[in-house]
Amino acid sequence: MSFARRLVFLCALLCVVGTPAHAALLAVLELSGKALPADQRAALTDAVRQAATKALVGSSVKVMTQENMETFLSDMGMDASCISEGACEVDTLRNLNADYGITGKITDFGGTFLVTIQLYETKGGTMMDSEQVKGGDPIELVTDVVPKATTSLVQRIPGVVGVSSAPSASGPSSTQASSSSKSSPSPGSSGYKMVSLPGGGFEMGCTAGQSKCAKDEKPAHRVTVSGFSMGATEVTQ
Repeated sequence: MSFARRLVFLCALLCVVGTPAHAALLAVLELSGKALPADQRAALTDAVRQAATKALVGSSVKVMTQENMETFLSDMGMDASCISEGACEVDTLRNLNADYGITGKITDFGGTFLVTIQLYETKGGTMMDSEQVKGGDPIELVTDVVPKATTSLVQRIPGVVGVSSAPSASGPSSTQASSSSKSSPSPGSSGYKMVSLPGGGFEMGCTAGQSKCAKDEKPAHRVTVSGFSMGATEVTQ
């Protein structure tokens, strides 16, 4: 790309996103996978981009528009088909000079669609976090399930403070599969992610059908564990 074209692109980008040069940029790439037709896959990608834009209002992170991304890639002579095939996401994010990026994939499990979206820190090429949701109705995925997962995901970008959506009166959506979609930050934890684990019980010790048992393994007895919450990620410090 010539210097003049780069300058025009930069000016257009700043005008569209309305952000100073020091603000961070988030690029949402086309979701990959052949589980859905191209138009439905594009609609899901748009849903991710729109949800991210709404969730980041008022923050220092701005979302790149699809038009600016396509113009930039075209001027660099890049073939965007590798994105839909899930083969060049991180390289594309770096070429777009995006600070953060969202990629995703749609998989069909016998009529149930599993959508995985991933948040990347582009400079280091590291995946910061991901969300997995599922549903059998593409419309519900576009209008409800995927936007909620996207909102939760982008709120984990450093410096972005979000408020978790309150659960509906009817309870959690049956289309949401992963524990990460159901968990919510604990009060006063600045967004630290917790996962609720249900209580249960099990038989501890040797049962009558086991021949080799230590003395301290008898008699077998029922142990009940109450439900509790646990951090979704390891604590190293």
